Amino acid sequence: MSRPMAIPPNLAKTQAQHSLTFKLQRRLEAAIRDARNMKAEAQVAQLGWAQARATQAADLKVMTEQASTIKGLEAENTAVKAVRDAQKSHIKLLTQANIAGMSVHNEDEDDAIGLQAGARKQEASVKRAEDAAADMEKKAAESSEERSEAFKMAKAKVNGKKRPTYSDSSPDWAST
Repeated sequence: MSRPMAIPPNLAKTQAQHSLTFKLQRRLEAAIRDARNMKAEAQVAQLGWAQARATQAADLKVMTEQASTIKGLEAENTAVKAVRDAQKSHIKLLTQANIAGMSVHNEDEDDAIGLQAGARKQEASVKRAEDAAADMEKKAAESSEERSEAFKMAKAKVNGKKRPTYSDSSPDWAST
């Protein structure tokens, strides 16, 4: 004869929570249905009340007495309480589920924040690389100008001329 398998405690707790949630949800749906029916009955009573007021004063008196009976108010009050209780239970269960899932959610947020920080670092390094490339281009242009002037001077020496003279408006040659 085989022994029945025991249900693990965490699975039993989860099943109990699901069962409770299902029962509360059914109660909530029933309370909502009752409230809607009462609302529809009140609307019908209100329409009937308006028609009765227009037609006969005797019918008006009967309908207002029926609409204001204690049983009707008690039923409405009971439905409202049932809806509130079901909503409170539902909120408690959602809160428990959110608390249980919060650690996973926080880890996901940490991963997302890390990815954003990595993207910002990469953008900053790309910006630095672009700035460095612009500086190198500028230095290359300056170096090219210096080489062309040096080439002109060397060419002048080779041709047997002395150093070329420049006007005083050129501060580079005036200082040397």
